[in-house]
Amino acid sequence: GITITWFSSAAEPGVLTLRQPGPRVPAVHTTSPEVQPVLAYTSAERNQAIAGLPQGSWLLEGEPHKHQVTLRGLQPGTLYRYTVRQGQASFSASFRTAPSADDWRHIR
Repeated sequence: GITITWFSSAAEPGVLTLRQPGPRVPAVHTTSPEVQPVLAYTSAERNQAIAGLPQGSWLLEGEPHKHQVTLRGLQPGTLYRYTVRQGQASFSASFRTAPSADDWRHIR
């Protein structure tokens, strides 16, 4: 399996869609965001001044939230594609699982 983690500044759930090889229906996973106070801006960051910019205009609003999806039951040596949607933003990527113990050539 694999765990995919991302962060947002909004408390709204995120959605990960996993596209598997073949004619299978994509698997959709919805997150329960968890507030991460340790990632909040420090007072030094909030009070920073940058010439020509309004105070704090470069900081994201809201608290930092962690989103995490663990994908299990994946096939060995297989390419998977996924898309994460968080509000209006989306990110797409892929990963390949490790080969099976009986079918490997080179592992680093």
